[in-house]
Amino acid sequence: MITRKTHWTILTILAVAAAAAAQNGDGYSAPVLERSIPWQAYVCSVVGLLAICAIAFKNARRTHLD
Repeated sequence: MITRKTHWTILTILAVAAAAAAQNGDGYSAPVLERSIPWQAYVCSVVGLLAICAIAFKNARRTHLD
């Protein structure tokens, strides 16, 4: 037999589940990106890659310990 306390617990759980199902979203919409070409990102990426390559291809035998 269901006690009065269990009855209210089940009723509360069902009410919360119904309220959650009634909401289609959490009210948050993701920011919209611009349709133009993000040239700043491309420039920074190319400059960064050039800097990485310049450091990576330096002569490995150069040293200041001679």
